[in-house]
Amino acid sequence: MIASGETRLSSMTMRRMPVLAQSQAVPVVDANGNPVLGVNPDGSITPMLAPASLPPSYYAQSGELASAMDDSSVSNGEAGLSVPAGLAEFYPGGPLDAQRFNGQFFGQFTAYSNYAFGIYTSAAGLSLDDALAGANAVAGLANYPPNFPRGGNSNYPNLLNSNYTNIVNGYGAYASGGVCPSNACGGP
Repeated sequence: MIASGETRLSSMTMRRMPVLAQSQAVPVVDANGNPVLGVNPDGSITPMLAPASLPPSYYAQSGELASAMDDSSVSNGEAGLSVPAGLAEFYPGGPLDAQRFNGQFFGQFTAYSNYAFGIYTSAAGLSLDDALAGANAVAGLANYPPNFPRGGNSNYPNLLNSNYTNIVNGYGAYASGGVCPSNACGGP
């Protein structure tokens, strides 16, 4: 049962594991079990790591749920999470933020956090342009180090080049069926 004022998604995410378990890094793999590569803020490309507690399938299912909540009324009386409300859950330290847990920042998940945002927005039915425009607006408030290149795409000048690429890749992975449907696809 969902407590009053809680959404179905926040009810699931607020019961996440302790910080140590959340920050345990596991390789991200696609639906065929192949490693997913991520672009880091410094431009290096490495196999992407995700918190064990937040696999790509979680973001796909969350986006699909949010889209379903927008597409129909909930007749069973439970509160649902719409697409706009779900996007708000990505705030720093929020339930869908894959790189911050209990006030601690885990930089090894930066590429994945953006990839996961792409998965979520694709699953939720947003256009890629809307997803990137939203990320660009939030990035305009960020204080990135000057050595992190941004503005590689003139339509989204505030986005770090790496964040842009990882969002696009996550969006495309979901749209093409390349997201592992569970955390059991295997890996390297």
